[in-house]
Amino acid sequence: MIRYDPTTLHALNPGRSNTCFQAHPKRTHGPFACNSCKRIFHHATTTTTSPRAINHLKCILVNARSVHKHAVELWDLLDSTAPDVAFITETWMNASSAPDIATAIPEGYKISRKDRTNQVGGGIAIIFKDSISVTTSTEDSPLAAEHLHFQIRADPRTTLRGSLVYRPPGPRAPFSNAIADFISPHALASPDYILLGDLNFHLEQNNDPNTTTLLDNLANLGLKQLVNTATHIAGHTLDPIFSASKHVFFSHASALHWTDHSCVHFTFRRETRHLRTQPIPRRQWNKIPEGQLFSALAANQPTLTTDPNDAALNLTNWISNCADNLAPLKRSQRQNNTKKPLWFSDTLKESKKTCCALEKAWRKDRTADNMTALKNATREHHHLIRAAKRNFFTDRLDKNSHNSRELFSIVKEFSNPSANANANAITPSQDLCESLATFFHRKISDLHDSFGHQTQPNTTEPTSPTITLNNWTHISTEETKSIMNSIHSGAPSDPCPHFIFNKADDIIARTSRPSSTLLFLLLPSPNAGNTPKSMPY
Repeated sequence: MIRYDPTTLHALNPGRSNTCFQAHPKRTHGPFACNSCKRIFHHATTTTTSPRAINHLKCILVNARSVHKHAVELWDLLDSTAPDVAFITETWMNASSAPDIATAIPEGYKISRKDRTNQVGGGIAIIFKDSISVTTSTEDSPLAAEHLHFQIRADPRTTLRGSLVYRPPGPRAPFSNAIADFISPHALASPDYILLGDLNFHLEQNNDPNTTTLLDNLANLGLKQLVNTATHIAGHTLDPIFSASKHVFFSHASALHWTDHSCVHFTFRRETRHLRTQPIPRRQWNKIPEGQLFSALAANQPTLTTDPNDAALNLTNWISNCADNLAPLKRSQRQNNTKKPLWFSDTLKESKKTCCALEKAWRKDRTADNMTALKNATREHHHLIRAAKRNFFTDRLDKNSHNSRELFSIVKEFSNPSANANANAITPSQDLCESLATFFHRKISDLHDSFGHQTQPNTTEPTSPTITLNNWTHISTEETKSIMNSIHSGAPSDPCPHFIFNKADDIIARTSRPSSTLLFLLLPSPNAGNTPKSMPY
């Protein structure tokens, strides 16, 4: 690999005495020395990646402004930051740029690029580690820009899809109007889609109509601009990252001395934590024959004392032991099913199926007709989603126009969307927000005005009760069992269901005690004024 002095562009050859690097192609581990100025440069360390499971990608975005002129600087940038993926715009490369590629890319990296063929300049490329799989594609574009669709797969669970775009300076209105339709099939096909590159838009200028149109069109696809700082030496934000994914995080932008653009750092981090099923202990009483249950209960009866606490404890232990022997607790798995949003209808379900089918057809045969059909279907699907959300929240507002609590709850959903509901969150327009604010201001004003005209209600002291409880009678066995049978236990791990307790009570009443054990435990409680400790219910 030939390296060059960034100040003099002299060839850096192994050893001080060599005058031709090609005559000594074997690379040594010694320092590099410039034959003209005798400056010594040491080898920079190269990080190698061993095969492993990768749950995040470290990425950078750079406008190189000629890989040929800045080969050494680009090599040093890749070596010092060690990104998994580097997105490069303005490569200025062509078919004869093989030596530049060898000089600019450290060992362990590969490159996929698209050069400008009709004139000098332009060009985009993706540099990635050889342990990562990257596939790229292009298509006929109505944009006056260069693009490269990509799919980056680090492992089966970490896949990033997106489009790298470089738009040269020129009229901005056609690009801002056409970009959303161009990328919509790709943006809607993956929740982890990103659009990045050098668009030559001053994205920090909110009063620019072209910038506003661009941001609004991409916002309709759910794409949000993540870069919140200047990326150009003049203080403009020219190198954006648009994404709707909750796994893409912008880090920072660092200035470079060899180009007027900054290096934009961001990461794609996929959560490796999986939703685990919740084990629930249950007893399978329905699988126990009735005769076997009766025999088990009658085999080893408890000794009941005159103390209600001891009697209740003995009875509970007896039934629990029988339950553990006949129907031990087993943990069943319950899946955590993700609930669909309330506005999701059957029409949207069918529309989504249609889009998926058309996408498969386009991936199989990438013709212009298939692409047109896919674009129309995704555009229609997006309109249906917006209409469904609008109708859903409009109906909620209309139905709860007099319910302040529900109205404030709806406002909270708009203003504080949860982090895990980005796909379901909607972005209301400025007019809708103004209308909502006006509506609430009018409601609060009406409530405030109504308080001043209220009259004091006519209230009287409640009368004393004429009937009091002076005495009571004990409940019978039949009445107790009737009440218990009408109550359904909701505890899955209940060791003593009602029907088991009734059977145990019948067995003890027949064999050892003439009266009901249930009444023996319950009746002393009102007399003594307390409940047995082991029977809190």
